Amino acid sequence: MSDDPFGPLYPAAAERMAVATRMLVPRRPRLIASRGNTGRFEDFYAPECRLAQFTPTGTDERIAVIDKAFPHARYDFMYVVANDDVRCAPDELSDTALAVMLDAVPEFVRFVAEDEVNRAYGLDGSALTFGFNHDRDTTDRDNGQFYEKRFHLHFNCWARQELAAVRTRRFGDVPDPRIRRTMLDPVSFLGPAVLYDALRHRFAADGLHGARTLAPDPDRDAALGLPLGLKFELPGWDHVATADCRRLIRDLHATSEQVYRDLHLAFTGAEPPARAWYRSPLLPPGAVAARLAALPYLSAATREALVVLRAALRDAPAADMPGLRRDPNLAAAKLVLAGLDYHLGIYSPTRVSHTDPDGPTPVYLYLQFKLLSRIGGGPAVGGAAAVQVDRAGGAPFTDGELDARRSLLEAFTDRRLDRLDRLGAVQDVLRTAAFAAPPGERP
Repeated sequence: MSDDPFGPLYPAAAERMAVATRMLVPRRPRLIASRGNTGRFEDFYAPECRLAQFTPTGTDERIAVIDKAFPHARYDFMYVVANDDVRCAPDELSDTALAVMLDAVPEFVRFVAEDEVNRAYGLDGSALTFGFNHDRDTTDRDNGQFYEKRFHLHFNCWARQELAAVRTRRFGDVPDPRIRRTMLDPVSFLGPAVLYDALRHRFAADGLHGARTLAPDPDRDAALGLPLGLKFELPGWDHVATADCRRLIRDLHATSEQVYRDLHLAFTGAEPPARAWYRSPLLPPGAVAARLAALPYLSAATREALVVLRAALRDAPAADMPGLRRDPNLAAAKLVLAGLDYHLGIYSPTRVSHTDPDGPTPVYLYLQFKLLSRIGGGPAVGGAAAVQVDRAGGAPFTDGELDARRSLLEAFTDRRLDRLDRLGAVQDVLRTAAFAAPPGERP
């Protein structure tokens, strides 16, 4: 858009992409006030939301399975690390704990495709998305990991009727720059290009740990309706449960952290401060360009785009902060995120079918970066490259729908824990009934 200083960062293909600025999702009949978790896990998650809790054998990590109070989809839940020394990033988890969480992904894919399950819950034609958001440092404005800084992995099963209700529009038909930046962040295309450069420099290969790296190509993504971000094609869903996939996720995180630090130094001359209501002053454009030229992994095109980004940015002086504190919407519009912010998703564009017991293919792992957007990942649901869910406007679950939701989540959780129990992979296991009982009477 001509009146948007970030406009030059959007390729022409972006204007053709479909977005859903308001996607209605089911909600619980009684709305409760949303708030961030700044305290203990036990104090934040109501007992009725806990499906299970366990410790992977040989670790000190507690993992809880949560039936979310604010659903993203008709059938969704999350795995969250329940330790109170908040472990935010994937490299802060033991390999054992990360394996137990990711191993559930292909198991859930097969579960919802099973003929009996698929028919009982009406899951034919549904879509699956999995992923987590990372933003350790932003605590002063909305971001993809605003409500819970603990590492948590989302499991979303979007029913066919939810997908049919998605209403999309061309990104080019969205006039408001603030809405545009929320739906497709200004670094939606630049971020993947920078990471692609850095990975090629570090690993000198177009494949990484068994996954095929897809070079950034907005025209391809627009034509195929793929998610935003740098994408990796996986050999199949079972690859998510492998050590190779865990290495891929850790290497993507580590490389992204290093690139963020490099760019913050280039743009400000300072290390990332990780302070609320403070953003480091920007260096003059010429100085930024010189520092970028010293980064060996940047291609000429990526370096040029980063110079364009510097031209669009403005300082956030201390005098402006009291006003931003009073207006969360203004803070989200004016303040860049305070640290590395990304969404990592795992997704297939193919719908679930009971005739395909191994799950839909192809399978992509993708990484999206954020600079200003206040929402988490855009999982290409219902043909949209990005979606913003509206829980308050969605229809409340009926009693029957809530019963079906709980039944499916408990059935999968019980099957999963039974298998892990048999393998000796978990200990200290608590299930739904334990949380419903007073603490002194837990089985």
